[in-house]
Amino acid sequence: MAFNPPSYLRPHCTLLISLCIQALFLVGPTLASGPHIITIRSPNLFPEGIAWDPSSHRFVLGSFRHASLHSLSLSGHLQTLVSDPHLPPNSSVLGITIDTARRRRLLAVILTFDPSLPPFNALAVYDLRRPPPLPRLFLSPLSAPERPVANDVAVDPLGNAYVTNSAGNFIWKIDADGRDSIFSNSSVFRSHPIHAGFIAPACGLNGIAYHDDGYFLAVQSNTGKIYKINGRDGAASRVQLEKDLVGADGIKIRSDGIAVVVAYYRMWFLKSVDGWDEAKVYDEIALDAGKFPTGVAVREGKRVYVLYGHMDEGMLGNVDRMEFSVEEVELERERNGEMVWVIGLEDDETAKIAIKHAMRALRRRHLIEEGAHAPAFIALSRPLASQGSEWKEKAENLERELQQCYKAQARLSEQLVVEVAEARSSKTLLQERDFSIKVLQNEVTLAREECSRLKETLEEKIKALDLMINENGSLKERLEEATVRARNAEAENKILIDRWMLQKMQDAERLNEVNAMYEDMMDRLKTTSIEQLAWQQVDGVVRQSEADENIVGSTVPSLCKHKVHAHEGGCGSIIFQYSSGKLISGGQDQTIKMWDTTSGTLSGNLYGCLGSVLDLAVTHDSKSVIAASSSNNLFVWDMGSGRVRHTLTGHTNKVCAVDASKLSSRYVVSAAYDRTVKVWDLQKGYCSNTIISHSNCNALCFSSDGQTICSGHVDGNLRLWDIQTGKLLTEVAAHSNAVTSICPSLSGAIVLTSGRDNLHNLFDMRTLEVCSTFKADGNRVASNWSRSCISSDDNYVAAGSTDGSVYVWSRSRADVVGTLKGHTSPVLSCSWSGLGRPVASADKNGTICIWI
Repeated sequence: MAFNPPSYLRPHCTLLISLCIQALFLVGPTLASGPHIITIRSPNLFPEGIAWDPSSHRFVLGSFRHASLHSLSLSGHLQTLVSDPHLPPNSSVLGITIDTARRRRLLAVILTFDPSLPPFNALAVYDLRRPPPLPRLFLSPLSAPERPVANDVAVDPLGNAYVTNSAGNFIWKIDADGRDSIFSNSSVFRSHPIHAGFIAPACGLNGIAYHDDGYFLAVQSNTGKIYKINGRDGAASRVQLEKDLVGADGIKIRSDGIAVVVAYYRMWFLKSVDGWDEAKVYDEIALDAGKFPTGVAVREGKRVYVLYGHMDEGMLGNVDRMEFSVEEVELERERNGEMVWVIGLEDDETAKIAIKHAMRALRRRHLIEEGAHAPAFIALSRPLASQGSEWKEKAENLERELQQCYKAQARLSEQLVVEVAEARSSKTLLQERDFSIKVLQNEVTLAREECSRLKETLEEKIKALDLMINENGSLKERLEEATVRARNAEAENKILIDRWMLQKMQDAERLNEVNAMYEDMMDRLKTTSIEQLAWQQVDGVVRQSEADENIVGSTVPSLCKHKVHAHEGGCGSIIFQYSSGKLISGGQDQTIKMWDTTSGTLSGNLYGCLGSVLDLAVTHDSKSVIAASSSNNLFVWDMGSGRVRHTLTGHTNKVCAVDASKLSSRYVVSAAYDRTVKVWDLQKGYCSNTIISHSNCNALCFSSDGQTICSGHVDGNLRLWDIQTGKLLTEVAAHSNAVTSICPSLSGAIVLTSGRDNLHNLFDMRTLEVCSTFKADGNRVASNWSRSCISSDDNYVAAGSTDGSVYVWSRSRADVVGTLKGHTSPVLSCSWSGLGRPVASADKNGTICIWI
């Protein structure tokens, strides 16, 4: 609005011009209206960080105890924004900030203080554009060589977050996609001594804030220093200050450029006129240390609020609290209306240009006023009395014009303030764009370097491809040659097949001739079968009488004559040769060994067994040894040559028991965990009969006449089978648990059985009735294949135990007559020599003891 005051009102015009110039480059005064106190009522909230959300006009708080984020209205209403169940237990929320420049994101520092848990430091980012509960955009773990303590967070206009590490004294950078890196690890952070007497000497870098000029301000609690960090390369320098701000926790920057720093006992207001190379304490206020403040927030540009979160109680963990508060802090000088002028060094040129334009306008207005108010000078020359009424009227008009000038001044001041604010925002936007251009230039440079590298790689690949093409050509030539050779070999193969088919036809004709001869022989054998059976029975009676004549009296062993480590991994089976002191053993190391029990020395080895040896048998003529193996096979060795004579295959599971006929060296019987019992003909080397049982067999033996098989099963039953027909003759419940051993007496009249019920029974082979039962308090059967034995004169029984002992019972006294201790692990097998002595025992460690 244009106005032309008289020349005698020029002082008023000068004042107006002066005010306009000041309003052009100064920020208006801050006037206080009374402190604002917000009471928070939430059990054990213990907030540590606070931020102002200008979009919702609410504060945002984080909980130290509950790992949650809350929105606080100006009236004290608390609303839960985030309660993330996927965070680790005992997580805490420390520093928080809001990214309002690019997109409304809530950033929170999450960590665990419990030393018993793995360290966890992360930055959680949530979307403030969504209604509560806020969805999480990403969770970025923060890595460090030692246990870090992430504390406060700030954000730049590009959405990059910067988190301070109080333990390691460095700053992380987390980009908008959640990738973390070390942004600033300057030695300046570690170049100052820790302040003596500070309550938390391990707490280094703490609060951090972003300045619109592209750098950060960060405070260090244990030294009281404040640092300026370059936003491009992370270079750091200490801000020169007349005092140390010991215990400094949070920091915020007001819109007028003043930095507000809070500690648990005091708040400082800092200002700088040289871009924060130096600063001074503009004012300071003592805070209520009993409420232990930790955070500060700036509302609407200049209104400062302190967070009383009682963090001293919250960190103890055993104190409960219901009330907390957020209180506005007012400076005395600002409350009294004093102006706080802050002129940035970057605004000097703008102010000078504005002053020049104002001076030119004043000169033009002065010339206009000179012409406009010339009549007033003429009127002043008239007599004073005659001009009184005219002066009064003019004075009133001038007062009205002056009021209009004041109004115009106010409007101009408001307009200039708005323009200055817009200029600052434009400057900020320009800085952001410059920063974006630099980032894009860096990306273009990196892309060019990557392109050059890819070109070099492509050239190398092209060379490699040419080489591969050449090699492929040579390989094709070799392939053609190999194809020709293959065709020639195929033709030769056809010729050989034709010759082989002709040979097979000739073999079939010879086989038909042999079959005819076999049928003729079978017809002859049918006529003489009765005669052969009679001879076999007579032969059995003769052999039995010979055996009775050779029985030698047995004695109770008491002394360990020899102790040898026979097998690696354990020894599960031992057996004496008929009427001999030679002992044969088999173990987990897949070997068969023969021992001289007189000297305790190894006399021979038998090799060729595949799998662990589970049981052994010796033919009646002592010419062959048969081993039952876990490889589902039986192996037959010739004792004279030590070579494998037969490998008997046919079982589909591990073979756990074997025995040879007492009358003939031709027949062998075996049992496996495929529920079958097989009869083998050693002369022909194949199975002559297969018996199927309803329960797996653990042990078996031939009867004295060679016509019956006695087997002990997992179901605890003892069964008798006909060897010719394979039919079940009879069965009896021998034990309440699995049968582990069957040992016939030398006379064949009785048989000894052992079971997992820790009982040892003697059965009469004619009636299958129990003759005697033996047990002892300490005797415990070690496995499903633990073998017990009976003496050659049928007077004693020996059995091993899990405690490493061998128990000896007297058949006549039905009681223990000896306990042999020499083993250090469970005894798996016992064998009594047919000469009456010695007794041998083997344990799970592969040790064999010879007892006399």
